[in-house]
Amino acid sequence: MGKFDGYLICSDIDGTFSCGGEQSIEINSEAVKYFTSNGGKFTFATGRGLDHVKRPEFFSNMNAPACLYNGALVYDIQNEKALRE
Repeated sequence: MGKFDGYLICSDIDGTFSCGGEQSIEINSEAVKYFTSNGGKFTFATGRGLDHVKRPEFFSNMNAPACLYNGALVYDIQNEKALRE
């Protein structure tokens, strides 16, 4: 069991995960890798669309379905499948 089993973190992208540009994306990605490697689930809840979260700097961090378009779509990125629309 990991120390973060049962925890889910959902982050916005603009002004949160990527608030300081490329440097903050790198720092936040390292923190997310630590969190997920210890059992946590991480995804994005954002107004952005599917094409945006499929960018490698965001996609590589997610291990749970994303909430996109301000809640209009819940999408399983790993299986490329809409769960709710």
